[in-house]
Amino acid sequence: MGFPTIGLSEGYIRTHADGRRWQWRATKNVWQIKKAVFDDAAFKGEVGAVGATGATGSTGSTGSTGAVGATGATGAVGTAGATWSSGTANPTGGSSGDFYFETDTDKVWKNASGTWSVVSDVTGATGSTGSTGATGSTGAVGANGSNGTNGTNGDDGATGATGAVGATGSTGAVGATGSAGSNGTNGSTGSTGATGSAGSTGASGAVFFNNTAEEGHYYQSGGIIYMRANSAWKQIYPSVYS
Repeated sequence: MGFPTIGLSEGYIRTHADGRRWQWRATKNVWQIKKAVFDDAAFKGEVGAVGATGATGSTGSTGSTGAVGATGATGAVGTAGATWSSGTANPTGGSSGDFYFETDTDKVWKNASGTWSVVSDVTGATGSTGSTGATGSTGAVGANGSNGTNGTNGDDGATGATGAVGATGSTGAVGATGSAGSNGTNGSTGSTGATGSAGSTGASGAVFFNNTAEEGHYYQSGGIIYMRANSAWKQIYPSVYS
């Protein structure tokens, strides 16, 4: 039969290859036939406890990439955006929402339902006054005027009466001073001094539509106009206060 006999407990049952069931009788140290033909119903033991859940199997490898789906239909054409143009005359034509920059007046126009109107004036601030030019050199000294004529001599004093002989008479008083001669003619005016050098050029006015971060510059994006002031871009059109 070939069944093992070591370490078996009383009543242990085994099934032979021919279908017969054998029971170990430990008290007799022998195998005894229990049933000639295998019968599950007669020899079925109690249901054992549920075994512990087995460990989770390893993740399977990633499947191959699916085929690329068909290209979707082309979307509808978007609504045309507003356009910018410029010139020196008042704008005409165009579409609603378009903008126009009048370069000789620095005015911004907008087309609303076919009608153009001015919506902003972006004239740059006036540049500061240039520094005063250097003083011109002093003009040449005018020629000296001619000397005035000498005044006429005063009249001689009257002759004193002849004194009696004796002590010498006192000297007669000095005659009155003659009147002053007239003033000489003024000398001619000296030539005009050379013109002083020109003052330095005033600061440039603000630049329009330039998004560099310089004070007083303007920038437009998406129909909105911004101005650079106090180190920040501020919206000036459309007005945020309207």
